Amino acid sequence: MQCFVVSDSFVFNCTPSDGNPLPNTFVFQRDGIAITEGVNSSTLFVGPLSRSNTGNYTCTAGNVVGSVTIATFLNVIAVPSAPQDLEAILNGPFSVAITWDPPSVRGGTVQPLSYSIRVTNSTYDMIFNTLLTELTLNMSNGVWHSTMYSVTVAAENEAGSGSFVGSNFITPDSVPIIDSISVEVLPYSLVSLVVELLTTGGRNINKYEVKIIKATGHNSPIIDQEIVITLNDLVPFQYTIVDDQYYNITVIAINSVGSSDPITTVTLLEPASTGVTPLSDNIVGISVGGALGGFFLGVLITALCLLGVIICYRRQCCRN
Repeated sequence: MQCFVVSDSFVFNCTPSDGNPLPNTFVFQRDGIAITEGVNSSTLFVGPLSRSNTGNYTCTAGNVVGSVTIATFLNVIAVPSAPQDLEAILNGPFSVAITWDPPSVRGGTVQPLSYSIRVTNSTYDMIFNTLLTELTLNMSNGVWHSTMYSVTVAAENEAGSGSFVGSNFITPDSVPIIDSISVEVLPYSLVSLVVELLTTGGRNINKYEVKIIKATGHNSPIIDQEIVITLNDLVPFQYTIVDDQYYNITVIAINSVGSSDPITTVTLLEPASTGVTPLSDNIVGISVGGALGGFFLGVLITALCLLGVIICYRRQCCRN
């Protein structure tokens, strides 16, 4: 058997090495059907080849004494058709499983097909090769994280590679990335925390860790308490503060891949009803004052006065 690829040329030479007298008639056939085109005496030329030229070729050479027949099988190989039913599925935060079915047309090859898997986006173009109809890619490299990729596959044989087809899209996950956090002091000694995540960071965040460090003292704050709160969601998150205390708030976002870098508050928003004194080392002093503090102080004094009146009244009644 002789193998040629599409567009090649096939030359069948039918000159016997002996015979007396030498042969003077030559008959060429393919699969038992006579061929006249491309015949030049004892030579047959076929080209450019296509898959339809595949077949069993014979040449019968004769003289006055008799004839002899030689044969060869010509296999013309074309590039295979496209693989079928491509699937690219994330089977974990760091890997993607890619599977496909063989092409319906192998192109005439008797050798195993090979496959090229192409993973691309606007920046990267990566090709992976295999003889199987499946491939698992490790995507732990930071290049992959949280970026959408197109996945295509092509089959290849001796004639070359077919077209890449598929266009499955995958977006591997990564650790979250916190862009910023902001803290606002609300009336009634509440703190509201807002966290902004970068869209290029990880997805599927399943919890947050909020660490609150509380310190005492205006001039040289002394840390007296550290609280770690685990939350499934930060919307909304509020925390009650205490007058004359200082707070440092740190947030970490967590998903199945890992944890973000911790981000710590630097400033607090200051409503008109609340006094806020930022200190060094990200320690934020929060004191409830202004109109709100005066209001509570007035309420407290009024309550004490009423209590005193009630006590005096009862004592007077007891004497009577």
